[in-house]
Order: sequence, then C-alpha cells, then structure tokens
Amino acid sequence: MALLCCPDDLEWWIDALWPREVKGARTPEREVIEMAFPHWSGAGEAELFAGMLRVGASLRENGHSDRRSIEAQIREKKIAPRDLDYFQLLRSDGSRPEPPEGVHTTVVAQLAVSLTRGENTIQALWHQLNELGALPYPTPEKKNQIPCSYVTTVSHRTESLADLVSEAVLNDRKSQLMGILTALQPSITDFHTRTREGQRPQVWLRDSKAGWLPISVAGDGLRRAFHFAVAAVGATGGVLLIDEIESALHTSALSAVFGFLVRECAELDVQIFATTHSLESLDAIMAQSVSEDSLVTYSMTAEGVRRISLKDLRIVREEHGFDIR
Repeated sequence: MALLCCPDDLEWWIDALWPREVKGARTPEREVIEMAFPHWSGAGEAELFAGMLRVGASLRENGHSDRRSIEAQIREKKIAPRDLDYFQLLRSDGSRPEPPEGVHTTVVAQLAVSLTRGENTIQALWHQLNELGALPYPTPEKKNQIPCSYVTTVSHRTESLADLVSEAVLNDRKSQLMGILTALQPSITDFHTRTREGQRPQVWLRDSKAGWLPISVAGDGLRRAFHFAVAAVGATGGVLLIDEIESALHTSALSAVFGFLVRECAELDVQIFATTHSLESLDAIMAQSVSEDSLVTYSMTAEGVRRISLKDLRIVREEHGFDIR
C-alpha cells in the first residue's frame, strides 16, 4: 500500500521497506527492495534474482473513483562496472566517474515501475541499484503521489521526530499534539525541538515536575502515540499506515490514544490502515467508531480474507463474544 501511494519515489520505497531491517546492518538497497517481490523460484544465493510485483486499488475522493495500479519488475544481471549507468553520467565539470580498478563484473538490479491511472499507463520509475555507485534518485512527480505516512513498531525509536513536529507546528497543530501528550502524562506542559552541537534536532518535553527532558527518556507508549499524531499531520489528505497499532501501548491508554487518533484523522482527511493482533485494541477502536462506515475490519486467515462491517463486528464481539483475531 505504501508503494502504491508513491510509486515513482525510490527514496520512499527504501524508507517504507528499510524500517523492518536493523538499521545498523546497512543491508544493501538492492536486497531491501528485492524483498518486496515474491520469491517463488527458491533461487539460491548464487543465482541472479528476477521478480514481478503487481498492486492495484480503487480510490474514491470527493465522490470520484480512481483506479490505479503499479507493475514493478526487477532483474539482476552481471555487467562490467564501466557499463553501469552511474559511470556514464557526466559530473558538473563535464568528466565521468572512473570505474574501480580490479573489478571485472558486478551485479546490478534494474528496477522498472509502470503506473496505470484509469486508462493511462506511464513509466513511473527506472533505476539501477548497485553497491559500486548509487545513481541519483529520480525526482518524483507530485501528481502521481498520495500523501502517506508509515509507522512501524519501532519508528518511535529509530526515526527523528523533529522534522515531523516542526511541520505539524507550522500547520497550527501544536494544541492537538499537546492533547495526546497530556492525555497520557498530565504533567507535560509544553514541547519544542532543540538542536545540540554535533547532534541531530530532537524533541524535548517540559514536565511540571522534572523540567525539560528529551523525548527519548519518555516511555515507549507516549513516544509511539506522539508519533501517531505527527505522522497523521504528514499524511494530511492521504493515508496513514500503522503496523501493529497496539505495540508499546498499555491497555489502559488504548481508548485515549485511539479516540485522539480517530478525531485528528477525521479533521485532516486521513484514511487509517492499521494491523493488530490485539483483541483489546480492536474493542477500543470499535468503541471510538462514531458511524457505521467509519470502521471496516479484514480478518486474514489461511482460508482467505473476510471483510467484517462495523455492524457485524459489534454483533460477533458484543453479542456472541467471539475472538476474531
């Protein structure tokens, strides 16, 4: 779903796929992107990989429907470094980068993405992925994109929130962000971003009992809920993707967090897609749903996918007490 929102933004592909990796491992971009493709052949490590991915969706906005789909193909092959696109590009002074000496062949993955909107198909992306020389990322076209934020189970620990917070404040959302902070920790009275020499900008919280503290010392639940809030602002008019929405949140905080998130996303015109294994979370989300069309659940099992409306969900949970995880 993330790739479908921004199909021609290679940085977004990497940002959407890399968070599930350990950042310190620095898995090559080529390998990260290849894991988005089905691996049916069972090819060994020594074999070159080739794969295809198709994703489609019907979107409805302002009463108009829009069918969009992407078809992505990736293929590895061995070539001489001098034949890489990277070494064919001219520098600003008119010269070309020199291929490394002593390297006769290298593996390159060629990624091609086509985007279809209605009846029109365009070449959305072409790129070579190789460890020897990274091509400049192609400049994406905003007209092909749907605003999207993706929150993984560890985003609150691995990503800097400072830029997102600054954007939210510039969009006059500070009072709303304070709402989620005080709901979880009433002693918090303010927040701002601060930069220390030699460090990246960081979010600091003002606590009436402890003074100014970096958000990194706060509990995981508060940090994750705050990340939900700033990510929703970044997805204004688009899509917010949340992986395992209950992760790091205590059951006593679920209603407050989900209630805030539902109200904020309604104000920002954001569609939430969230996954969960928690029955408590499902009940809390259901309690915050204000209309029959505000929540739809998809239960995925070995037998397939079952769509459950809010009305049916209330029947199976409240009247029959079924566990539908």
